[in-house]
This record gives sequence, C-alpha cells and structure tokens, in this order.
Amino acid sequence: MPPAGFPWKPAAVLCGLLMVAGLWYSRLQTDLRRHEAYASLLAIAQLKKDQIMEWRRARLSDARLVQANAWLAERVARLLEVDDPTADAEIRAYLRHLQGASPYANSLVVDAAGTVRLSLASPPGTISPETMSALALALADGLPRPVDLYRQGSPPTSHLDFIAPVLISHGTRRRAVGAVVLQCEAADSLYPLIRTWPTPSLTAETLLVRRDGDAALFLNDLRHRADTALQLRIPLTRLEIPGVQGVLGTIGCFEGRDDRDVAVLSVLTPIPDTPWVMVTKIDADEAFAPLRQERYLLGGLYGPLVLGFIGVLYLGWQRQRSVWQQALLEQTQARQHAEAQCRATAALAADQSRVKEELAASEALYGSLFRNMLNGFAYCRMLFSPEGAPEDFVFVSVNESFARQTGLPDVVGKKASEVMSNFRKKDPALLEIVGEVAKTGRPWAGEVPLQSLDMWLHLSVYCPRPDHFVAIFDVITERQQAEMALTASEETFRQLVEGLRSEYFFFRHGPDGVLTYLSPSFTSVLGYSLEEAMVHYSTFFTPNPVNQAAERFNRLSLQGIQQPAYEIEVFHKNGDIRRIEVSESPVFDGQGRVVAVEGFARDMTARHRLEAEKEKLQAHLQQAAKLEAIGRLAGGIAHDFNNMLGVILGYAELLLAPLDTKHPHYQGLQAIFQAARRSADLTRQLLGFARKQPISPRRLDLNEVVAEALPRLRRLLGDQIECAWVPWSDPCFVCLDPTQIEHVLVSLITNARDAIAGPGKIALATRPVRFDQATRENHEEFASGDFVQLSVSDTGRGMDQATQDRLFEPFFTTKGLGRATGMGLAMVYGIMRQNRGFIKVVSDPGAGSTFHLYFPAAIASADRPAAAAPAAPLESRGETILVVEDEPGLLAMIRGMLDQLGYQVLATDQPGQAMTIATAHRGPIQLLLTDVVLPELNGRALAATFTARFPGLKVLFMSGSSEEVIAQAGVLPSGVAFLQKPFTIHQLAQALRTLLDR
Repeated sequence: MPPAGFPWKPAAVLCGLLMVAGLWYSRLQTDLRRHEAYASLLAIAQLKKDQIMEWRRARLSDARLVQANAWLAERVARLLEVDDPTADAEIRAYLRHLQGASPYANSLVVDAAGTVRLSLASPPGTISPETMSALALALADGLPRPVDLYRQGSPPTSHLDFIAPVLISHGTRRRAVGAVVLQCEAADSLYPLIRTWPTPSLTAETLLVRRDGDAALFLNDLRHRADTALQLRIPLTRLEIPGVQGVLGTIGCFEGRDDRDVAVLSVLTPIPDTPWVMVTKIDADEAFAPLRQERYLLGGLYGPLVLGFIGVLYLGWQRQRSVWQQALLEQTQARQHAEAQCRATAALAADQSRVKEELAASEALYGSLFRNMLNGFAYCRMLFSPEGAPEDFVFVSVNESFARQTGLPDVVGKKASEVMSNFRKKDPALLEIVGEVAKTGRPWAGEVPLQSLDMWLHLSVYCPRPDHFVAIFDVITERQQAEMALTASEETFRQLVEGLRSEYFFFRHGPDGVLTYLSPSFTSVLGYSLEEAMVHYSTFFTPNPVNQAAERFNRLSLQGIQQPAYEIEVFHKNGDIRRIEVSESPVFDGQGRVVAVEGFARDMTARHRLEAEKEKLQAHLQQAAKLEAIGRLAGGIAHDFNNMLGVILGYAELLLAPLDTKHPHYQGLQAIFQAARRSADLTRQLLGFARKQPISPRRLDLNEVVAEALPRLRRLLGDQIECAWVPWSDPCFVCLDPTQIEHVLVSLITNARDAIAGPGKIALATRPVRFDQATRENHEEFASGDFVQLSVSDTGRGMDQATQDRLFEPFFTTKGLGRATGMGLAMVYGIMRQNRGFIKVVSDPGAGSTFHLYFPAAIASADRPAAAAPAAPLESRGETILVVEDEPGLLAMIRGMLDQLGYQVLATDQPGQAMTIATAHRGPIQLLLTDVVLPELNGRALAATFTARFPGLKVLFMSGSSEEVIAQAGVLPSGVAFLQKPFTIHQLAQALRTLLDR
C-alpha cells in the first residue's frame, strides 16, 4: 500500500498568507517613510520660499524708499542734468550708508539712456541687457522693478538688480530723469538662503529653476556639480527631472530622477511674482535608508519560516510523486520512505518553532512601541455616502495614549458618531479633512478644534490604504487657550496704542536694538510706512550730536536703569528733520534680565519751531527798535545842527564870492566852506537813515537808472576791479527819487570796492520777484507783493555774522580810522525803509558778499518822463520875498543871500509880526520863505494864514528836519516846495526861481 498523502495544499496556503502579510507590512512602512520625507520637504520648502520672498520684499522696499526720497531725487536730477559735483558727493554718501545697512555689492545712478553716471564700485562698467530692458519699463510706469538673475563680469558671476526710477515733478506732471540701480551678488546674498539646510543630510538640496525656451535653466549651483548657476539647461522632454516638471506647471510632491539619473523625492514650489520654481529634493536612498534596515530585520524573521514551508511543500511533492512512482515497491522501501518522512517532519517542526518565537518577539516589540507612544494614534476606516461625501468613520485600532488624551475608552469597532456626541454636527471641518485624506491619499497636518470633545488637536493624517486613514495627534487645548488669552491681551494693547494722538507713537525694541513693534501713528509723525520703518529704522537718525546723548540713554536703559525723557533728531521721509522727545523703560523677565525696551515718543518739531520763530521775532524787534531809537536821535539833532551849519555855510559862501583866489583869506574860507558841506552831507545821511529826508519819487525804469550811472560807478573802481551789469530783459519800473538811487549805488559800490583786496569783480543785476504769505512766514522782514530786485555782488573778503548784525548801524565801520564815517550803509537802510523796501545780505568770510535790495514794483506805463526844460537864469526879476526865520544869525545870512541875488527882502524872526509886515508893505509880495519849526506857530499854519489872506502867494518851506512837512515816510505832499537846510546860495536861487516861474 502507498503511504498516506501529505497535506501540502493547506501548508502552501499558510505560506502564501505569511508572505502577503510581510508584503503588506513592508508597503505600510514604505508609505509611512515616504509621508515623513514629503512632510519634511514641504516644511523646508515653505521656509525657503518665505525667506526668498522676504529677501526680495526687503530689496524692493529699499528701492521704494530710494524713489520716495525727495532729497535724493533733487540731487540725482542735478547730477544728471548739470553734472553737479556737490550732488555727486552727497549721493555717494547716501548710497554708501544704504549699502552699509543692506547686502548690495554696488549702487549705480544711470540716466534715461542707461548710461552709468555714478558708481560706488571702480571701474563703473555698464549695465546688463536684462537691466536695460527693466530700466525702460521702470521709467515708463514710474515703479520700482527687480531684474531677474543674469551673469556678468570677468569671471562671470550671478547678479540681481533692483531699479528705483527717479521722478521729478513739473506742475501736475512727473518726469523720469533716470534711476538708481541697486546691484546684489547672488553668491553673497541670495544663494546662502537657498544653500543652507536645517538638518544634516548628504544629498538634500534646494534648487531654483526657470524656463528658458525649450529647456529648464538652473539658477544656482548644484550640490554635486560646480559652476552650474545660469549654465545648466535640461530639455523639457526629460519629464523625469523634477526641475522640468516644475517649469511645466507641476506643484507639490514629485518622485523622479535628477540630472545624475538618481531616484529622488522632491517638492516643487513656485515663487510668487517671479518666474522661479523652487525644487526641494533628497535622494530616495537616503530617505528610505531606515526602511531598508527594517526590511533586513523582517527578512531575518520571515526568511526561515518561508523556507521551512517551501521545504515542506517540496518534500510533500516529492513524497507524492514517490508514492505514485513507487506503488509497486516492496514494503521495505515504503518503510524507509516513511522513516525519511518522519525525519523531515521533525526538522520542519523545529524550524517552525524557531520562526514562531522570532515572530512573537517582533510583534511584542511593535506592540510595545504602539502602546507606549506619547502621541494619540488611531487607525480608522472611512465611511462615505453614495454620493462620495464623508459621513463617518470606524475606529479600527487605537493605542493607550488615545484613550488617555481623549477620555474615550473601548472605541475599537465603533463609529465616531457613536462615541462623540453630535460629532457630525459640531465637527464638519474635521470630518471633511480626514475624508479628503482617505479619498485622495494626500497627507494633511495642522491644528484643528474637536468641538464635540471641547478640545484642540495638533493633528497629522495620512492614508495607508484606500478609504482608510491614520491620525496621530496631541491635545493642545491649554496652549491654545493661552494663545487666545494672549491674543485678547494684545488686542487690548493694540487698541490702546493705535488710539494715540497723531503726534505720539509707541515703540518696542529688543536688547539688540531691533524694532519689534511700532504703533500706526508713527506714519503720521515720520511719513514712513510701518514696513519701511521696521526694515530701515537705522537710517532715520541724523548725525547731530544730540543723538549721541540718545545712544547713551539707550545703553543705560538696556542695563535696566530708568532714564528721564530725552530728545533726538530724526529724518522725515520727505527729508525734513524732526525733533522727537522719547520716554522709554526697560522690560524685565522673571530672572530680572532686560528682554526689551518700550516707550512713547512725541513729535516736538512744531513746538521747537514756534520757540525758534519767537526768538527770531524778538531779535528782529529788538534790532528794529534799536535802529528806530537811533533814527529818532538823528532826526532830533538834525534841526539845530543844520541851522548852525547853514550859518557857517552861507556866510562862508558870501565871503568867498567877492574874493580873488589869491586873496590871503580865500583858502581858509574855502576850507571852512568845504568842511561845512561835508558836515551837511553827514547830517543829510543821518536824516536819510531816520527816514526824515524829504523825497520826490517818480516812476523810473531801474535798468535805465543803473545803466546811466554805470560809467560814473566804474570810475570809482579803478582798473583792477571788473564791473559786470546784467539787467532784466524787460523794463523794471519802480517809484523812487532818482537822487536816492544814486546814493544807494555809490554807497554799495564803494563798500564792495573796499572789501576787495587786489583784482576782483563786482556784478549788478535786476529781476522782478514776487513774495507770497509763505515767504513772509520764513522771513519776517519781507512783505508780500511784487518787487524789483537789485543785486550787488562782490568777490571780496566777506563778512561774519557779528559784522552783519551791526551792518546798518550809523557810524559803524570795519575800515581804518579816517577812511569812512560808517554812514553809507546806514543811509542805504534808511532809503530802503523810506521807500517801503527791504534788504537781504548774503555773505560768508572769504566768499564775498551779495546785497539784494527789493523795491516795490511800479505799474508799467507807456508814458515816458518829459524832457527837462532848459535851465532858466537864477537872478531875481524884482520879486519881493518875505522871510520868517527864528534863528537871528541864519535870518541875517539868508537876507544877505537874497540881497546878493537881487530880490527885495522883508524879514522877521517873530512869526507874529510877519502878517503886520506884509500888510504894511505897499507893494505885492510874490513868495513867503518860512522855517517849518517856529516858536509861536509852525510854518505850515503860518503859510495857511498867508495864502488865505493873499491868494496866489507862493510858499517855500525850509527846515533842518523835514518831518513836520512830510506826510508819510519822507514823501513830500503834492504841491509843497521844500528846501533842506543847510543850503548854498545856488540851491536857494534855483529853488526860488523854480517856484516863482511855475
């Protein structure tokens, strides 16, 4: 009989089941490792993306800051349009400061044609074609633009440029005159952000690619290949390359092969606002290295078991075949075969026992890991509606931490809606998340509320097999509540500081001095946006020494010492300087260390400006009061002094008339006469300063007056001094007394000549100007309206501020003793005030001086002044003149002059007797010559009495101080004839004849 058959079919089925279980576990571990690798790559890709975007935003912010700087724009325009060397130096200083605070290799200023006009590097070179194209777009739309990566230089290196167009306002239009180009070396600034990797790795790296025609262009060097930046191109037909997939539009996880034909796991991330795609990758061998070790372990466990079953099958098969083939063998052969079968069975039993022990140990290890996980673990099967929407899920397996963290025991085999009340109603978002993972296989990680259990979870979900998911979680309810409380506290703080008045703002910075918070009112104080301030705060402070005190106080605050309020000076965005009062306090942690400094700042600029204007106005009023007092003193002494000079001058002239030049007394009398005339001129200058010199203004073209006086003025200068005359192209009409213009020109030219040592130049120029109310706010002495400016400039030694403060005081002079009286500029000051004008002096030691005289403009007219009539004879025609003068000596002198001129004279020193004398005189009286200041009644009242009694009587006033007959600021009323004391016989004769011949 053949032996009974061996049960090889059940054994084969059992062996197959063991192999399937091993393969399933291996696949589960492979998916888990792949998920972990992709999760790490996704986190690193997001980090690198944020770093690159922040770096580009910072550079564009620099470009916007440069474009918004009106001070810089004005100097760039001067550099590009007039090649101003001062502007060149100031722009270089600004760009060096900006380059020191930011990672720029070079800064350029280019014109609209792209020509480099200024470069901090040497030699400057030219800009790239890529930069030229971006420059044209930036100048067209007036917006800052980045320039994509390009290679340039020797040896070639990678660069990025950021263009800030410079705009100049013309009325309502803005014109682009050029641009500032900020150049970055990619190897120094951008590539380090890409190259660094947060964890140790032999193969992981980050790459930037962009599409270049039919190829993907790599923008930075590869880890395993040098000099590939902007050089390595891979055709778009190689779809296994992650970089090719990225430029073709693939986003997210991708498993392929890199340029070395090595299998890699990668994450493809586009960089917003750029043509760049970032490839974050790692070799598959490195990612799955831990998995291979687990596979070796499983192979050691399952290998002997599988081999044992294979041996059993093989022996069974051999036995069956032997039974059929050896059916006719003898009993001995059958027994031997049975013994061999027994030996094989014993060996198989021993192998099975060993495999079972190893499998039990492996399962115990896995079970221990599963039970002792600190995270909650749940393996669940998803339940979908017929339409495919997630409805519920069943707990297939959970660990002990699951029950400990959720408080839900015995959930295996139950639905989520059975163990959590109103789960589907309260947590639709969570149900949607796990349903999407189970359906699509895409993992998800984040923080999510579990409303049905009133807790927050930090959850990671992945799909090990279709319609299933694994959830690994931590309960973070306490942390979330603390974050919510902190958010509420910060919101209260935010409402407080954001409600500050516009001149206040709140700030906070760390021990390293970096700002961490600014209240929105900062923008109204200094004009910068909060983003600009947080990046560029170090450029706010001026180099004023007051800021050194601010730094000292800041250091003391960082040491924990409370400091009083102090002031600093900072730049406004528009270039103005603002004065800020700062009150700050240190913030301590639990160990007493300073962790931050916070405080309030107040804009004190308006207050300081008001105080400065007040001080300036007080100084101006004090100077005006001083000059007014001097003027009153000058006018007060002029009357009596002129009377005395009149006697001296008149008698000297009367005595000189009959003498021959060889007479022994002629020279002495002539010296007396000249000294009296010089004294009279000095008195006249005092009256001019006091605005009591009578004038007869008329409408004149200032250009014609200066041109007519120019030959006489040049004779005062000599051969070594050049006199240039630059008149305005159109007539410049003013209303002035011509003699006063002559005095002004002579005084200014003489003063300029004396200020020049050796060869030099004096320039005269005229032009119309208009001052508005804003001008008056900055210059209190200015008046609003239309004026004609007369400028006199010299190349002399100039003046310091102390000299300028006393420049217009009478008798003040910087010249040597006997060289000047110091009345020239005082008279100019009086003339300008008398004619409602004003003076501005610009001077510095060693830089010459410029006097700007502003005369009120007169209305233009087509009328020309009438030509002067031929001079008439000055002798008398037999007229009778009544003279009233209270000074006996002066009266006798005037009577002698009139007798010499041939007039009939009636004279008295008593005003009350004048009418009696006139009535007693039998003939007509043609003219009344009277002093203005009389003891009983003034000359004007006397003249009114006589003209009422004697119609047609003409009146000639005379006085040493003319204020009694002056209507306003020294201007004679229409029809009033006046003769200033002291006067000569010729002046008297001319005044009489002019009045009598009317």
